Amino acid sequence: MRPFALIGFSYLLALTAAVYFGAAGALTLGCACGLAFCVLVYVRKTQHHRTVQAALLTAAVAFGSFYFHAQTIVLPAQQMDGKDAVLTGTVCELPVSAYGRFYYVIKVDNISGTDVPYVDKVRLSTQNALNVDIYGKVEGKAHFYTPQGGEGFDSPSYYASKGITLFAYLFEYEPVETGPPQEKPLYYHALTIRRAMIGAMYRMLPSQQAGLAAGVLLGDTSGIGWQVKSDFQTVGVTHILSVSGLHMTTMAQFFLLLLSLLRVRRKSAAVVTMAGVLGFMAVTGFVPSVMRSGIMSLIYLLGTVVSRRADSMNSLGLAAVLIGASNPYAAADLGLLLSFSATLGMILCSGPMSRRLCVLYQKVSRGRILLDGVNSVICTTVSATLFTLPIIILSFGTVSLISPVSNILQIFPSTLLMEFAAVAAVLYLLGASFLAMPVAFMTGILANYMMGCARLLAQLSYASVSASFGFIRLWLAAVLLLGALLLRKPSSPKVKQTAGLLSLILLLGGIFSYQISMNPVTRVAVLQAGDGISVVLTHRGKGAVVGCGGFSSSAARSYLQGQGVRQLDYLQMTGDTKEEYLLASELVQYFEPNHLLVWEDGAGSEFLEKELSRVKQVHSYRAKSEVALWEQVKICQYSDGQQSYTGILVNGVRFLLASSGCRADRLPTEWQQTDFLIADDLPRNMGALSPFVTVLSMSEESAQANLEKLDAIGLVSVSTGNAGNLLVDTRPGGKIQLRRKV
Repeated sequence: MRPFALIGFSYLLALTAAVYFGAAGALTLGCACGLAFCVLVYVRKTQHHRTVQAALLTAAVAFGSFYFHAQTIVLPAQQMDGKDAVLTGTVCELPVSAYGRFYYVIKVDNISGTDVPYVDKVRLSTQNALNVDIYGKVEGKAHFYTPQGGEGFDSPSYYASKGITLFAYLFEYEPVETGPPQEKPLYYHALTIRRAMIGAMYRMLPSQQAGLAAGVLLGDTSGIGWQVKSDFQTVGVTHILSVSGLHMTTMAQFFLLLLSLLRVRRKSAAVVTMAGVLGFMAVTGFVPSVMRSGIMSLIYLLGTVVSRRADSMNSLGLAAVLIGASNPYAAADLGLLLSFSATLGMILCSGPMSRRLCVLYQKVSRGRILLDGVNSVICTTVSATLFTLPIIILSFGTVSLISPVSNILQIFPSTLLMEFAAVAAVLYLLGASFLAMPVAFMTGILANYMMGCARLLAQLSYASVSASFGFIRLWLAAVLLLGALLLRKPSSPKVKQTAGLLSLILLLGGIFSYQISMNPVTRVAVLQAGDGISVVLTHRGKGAVVGCGGFSSSAARSYLQGQGVRQLDYLQMTGDTKEEYLLASELVQYFEPNHLLVWEDGAGSEFLEKELSRVKQVHSYRAKSEVALWEQVKICQYSDGQQSYTGILVNGVRFLLASSGCRADRLPTEWQQTDFLIADDLPRNMGALSPFVTVLSMSEESAQANLEKLDAIGLVSVSTGNAGNLLVDTRPGGKIQLRRKV
């Protein structure tokens, strides 16, 4: 009997369900579990089912804690949505610079006004960097709003898992006061060390190598380019860039090795290593996945101190209880769910799988250490992949087929890079730069190897495949049901093989039926790309991109990869800015389109010149262009020197792509009567348009005021913001289906 494992897994599963169903659903499920527990306890025939009783009671407590936390902490903060007030608070995390803005996590001291609800933390965005240190004071007038999205695994729940219940942007034209830290707790020093280590890497290494080193060691991915991130995702090694069990185990073993070389006794070394693990948890930010791995490492080390062997399943369950009790919304962090499921898979399957593989080479005498190492990596990777597969499919829509190979090639180098980067940064900060530079040189070599290896593997055909099919939830449910039935009762290998074959038949049948159902569908996706229009059209595995706006090209690349599109049929820009030409050049480099449309006098055409050799055919226009695609799509691009806009006709449904440079009253009648208006800024004279839906393709901060304007004049409007992509499925005859894809 493993009590902590039972309680921990029941607690985490209940919190995951609570996140999915929301506060009201959590209350209902909690009452149901509580009632079921009472029935089992008081009915004589079921009194002996202690395991089920414990699981139901744990689930009831978890649902109750989630509901209480939502009602007292998360939901009351929404009363500040759309309001302006003076914010006074303390910067409690390192600031982040992204998409031309600066973001600060503020521990709220006070919000001016009456009947102001309790607000713990706010994510504050500014156009210019504030002159404030961590744990420094900030006071200024701000506009508050809630993260866009609904209940479930959406932006509000994700940020609630980090303690952030409100967003705000600062009115920088009004007085803003900042002050030095009034106190410096231990976490202040941990953040200072984190900042210093990141800075040391960038001073010792070129930016690309330093960015990867900071990502592998500390989980700071802000300096990693989109190409590297995309390659790592394609080959299934993105877990290397988020601090988890691999990192914590590596650092703990590194501490123990150093202490053993210094002749420190084992128990004393374990105590010192526990302090080192706590410090590493603080430096990496105490994110949920770090908490999980850190707690398990501390339990293991504590077992060494008291001469007891820690049970992995109990340790994992205890970590789940501690994390869930501290923040019931922690289950909304996908990193935590992936970390738990991967660890569970390794505990249950890695050992038995490894022993089976050992039989294949037990008579080999030479190279046994190398074979054991490969065996360990393969079994660990396969076990973790199998248990994380449902979450990966439902969350990311792609599955890496080359993941086992890439992990074999990347895990050991990443471990070495982590250790070299840590040593180099520490030596540099201690003033021993002459010793740090050779270590940093080795760090750079390892970083170059990892980036080159990922780039090479990502270019292989079918390195990753799309899993974003509509039937996938049904297939997963069927496979999980089969697995549960097999676990309940010991089964023969023949039964297991039959179950595996049945799962494969279900998958192939689902793919076939899905392809038939989607055959007539042309999908129009408005991507969450920031301030700018980025629209992707897909039909029968083919893809086209209209508009390369936004903060980066990663949104279009990720979406196209998720849809299984490897090459574009068509690419065009909707504007004439250098930023859009730059993002278009990145898409050309990655997808090598068959056709590219450019304006004759493009202001940023120099960015595309070096990539034009990758395009089969380049078309140019001056005033007007009309392109037909796939027999269902017609794309019209207009520019008369005063205004420009794009019209897309898909199966009889009209989409107008326009911005503030477009005058709605001067548009042709056919486009004034558009079904969907997609805008990165509202066109002038909006009253001339009456779209079915207006889609604001812009960041959350930019969309807030525009949504209120459109609501005031009675137009239905949505925003990409942080709420995910907007999908419009069209069929012949003008039939449409509108939905959100996070």
